[in-house]
Amino acid sequence: MIYFMDDRKLAAELRDGAVPSLNKFIYFMLATIWMLISSSASFNAWDYEPPTRLDRFADLVVFVVSVLGFILCYDINREGDDRDYIERVTCLGFPIFVQVTLLGGLIVVPGLLLRQYVYPEIEKDLVFFIANLVVVPYSFWRLYTAIRIAAFPKPGPEKAI
Repeated sequence: MIYFMDDRKLAAELRDGAVPSLNKFIYFMLATIWMLISSSASFNAWDYEPPTRLDRFADLVVFVVSVLGFILCYDINREGDDRDYIERVTCLGFPIFVQVTLLGGLIVVPGLLLRQYVYPEIEKDLVFFIANLVVVPYSFWRLYTAIRIAAFPKPGPEKAI
C-alpha cells in the first residue's frame, strides 16, 4: 500500500521492515517527480521572466531522462542482489552530484564567457540547455554503472585450467 498522507503509518512499516522494495522505489520516484516539477523553470514562481520554449523543452528533457534513468538504475539493481536501492542512490548520488557540478561548471562558465565577449547574440538559456544535455545523461550513466558495481558480486580470479 502506498500512503500519500499517513507518514506515521509509513514510518512504522519502514521500522518493521514491512515496506516492499517496489513500494520504496515508487515513493522514491514520486518524490523525484515532485522535486523535478517544482524546480523546473516552467513552474518556477520566483523567476520574473516567463519560461521560454527552450526552458520548457529543457524541463521536458530533464524530466524524461531522470525518470528513465532512475527506472534503469532500479532495474540493474534488481538484476543484481535487489537490495538497498534507495540507500545506494542516495549515497552514490553525492559524489556523482559533485562530479556533475564540476562538469556543469566546465561547460557553463566558458559558455557564458563566450556569450559575454564573443557571441552576445547567443541566449543565456541555450548555454544552460547545452549543459543539461551533457550533465543529466552523464549523471545517470555514472549512477547506473555505480549501482551495477554495488549490486553484483565482485568477480573472482579466473581459475587456471
